[in-house]
Amino acid sequence: MVLASREGSTTDSTDPGLLTNSYQWYLAYAYTSTLTEILPDGSVGPALAQAWDSSDAKTWSFKLRKSVTFHSGKPMTSADVVASIHHHRTKDSTSFVAPIAKQIVELKADGPHAVIMKLAQPNADFPASLNTVGFTIYPASGNGIDWQSRDGTGGYVLKEHEPGVRSFLTRNPNYWRDDRAFADEVEFLTIADATARINALVTGQVNAIDAVDLKTVSMLQRQSGITVEESAGPLHYSFPMRVDLDPFKDVNVRLAMKHAINRQEILDKILLGHGTIGNDTPIGPSYRYYDSSLPQNTYDPDKAKFHLKKAGMSSLDIDLSTSEAAFAGATDAAILFAEQARPASININVIREPYDGYWDKIWLKKPICAAYWGGYPTESECWLLVMRRAHRGMTRSGLSRISKSSASKPPPNWTRASGKRCTANCRRLFGTMAAH
Repeated sequence: MVLASREGSTTDSTDPGLLTNSYQWYLAYAYTSTLTEILPDGSVGPALAQAWDSSDAKTWSFKLRKSVTFHSGKPMTSADVVASIHHHRTKDSTSFVAPIAKQIVELKADGPHAVIMKLAQPNADFPASLNTVGFTIYPASGNGIDWQSRDGTGGYVLKEHEPGVRSFLTRNPNYWRDDRAFADEVEFLTIADATARINALVTGQVNAIDAVDLKTVSMLQRQSGITVEESAGPLHYSFPMRVDLDPFKDVNVRLAMKHAINRQEILDKILLGHGTIGNDTPIGPSYRYYDSSLPQNTYDPDKAKFHLKKAGMSSLDIDLSTSEAAFAGATDAAILFAEQARPASININVIREPYDGYWDKIWLKKPICAAYWGGYPTESECWLLVMRRAHRGMTRSGLSRISKSSASKPPPNWTRASGKRCTANCRRLFGTMAAH
């Protein structure tokens, strides 16, 4: 089986704390496993953890499966789980799941096949967060884990890996489950160009692709032997602003930007209706507790000018970095945004950045850029990870996001769960223009 992704970069790492794009996630889930998983109906199901229990949502006991082995043949034990979770808890950790892991104030093995995790505060959603790809389990080694050997417990064994180009895996004959991993061999390819990716699918060079160019959906649906899968989810596209850099330090500048974008036009012309309008929050309609009562921010150039004036400006000139690495149609969306913002006296210079290295050199570096957020399975996880971005605004790279309509094509094991309180808090925090 050959799978092609628009993502993947030569700077990609397989360190579980540094998995920043979809290609890395696909690969990690193929050769490693997590303690829990999110099932298609949104519930939390067992994976390497066979069961878990807590009487107060603060101290959690996880019972591990027995007879699970790594690809090397080494038995998986509680020591490996403790080391893998602790990988994200170190003082200087840059792991993307560090905010979740640092809830844990006590982490210990309870015999060879059980682990106890005590949290600083009760969190009923904690088991769901352990499905996140950052919490994949690796062999303990010294004072840490041996992620470099890519020795996992997943359905496939990673044989070859060239970051940003290709990965080759073979089926794990000793896989601990029998309901997946049916192909004898799997090859992942990075094909960044949308046309080349679709041509590879149509001509049979690959068996599946992600990030389908929305302009080609109807054509692909007419092709014999091709199935287009589309489902609603928390994925959303955005133009994040760094609130620690001028001119976005001023909330009125950010408000002006929010009222200078016509979300409906972007949904109609760029995403061709495949999505919904967002409303300045990462919590969208696919979440259980989405707050539909929040007033919808609308396109209003006069209101944008009003906020510019409050910021002491008669006009605003900015550079907006974009790339198809952010999302399919990101460049066209940025150009359309620039046209929409002009009546508000906001002059946007669209800069087309290279695809390769975009997430390392542009994301969290430039004052404003195109980006996407995949969403999170629970409200608590969303809040923890979003708050981490916000805190960076006072240190390194905080964000205030202006999001647009997002294509509704998240990975099928992602789900929705958030509180109306969280929705309102995120909205106040970011002032985002989100759509899902």
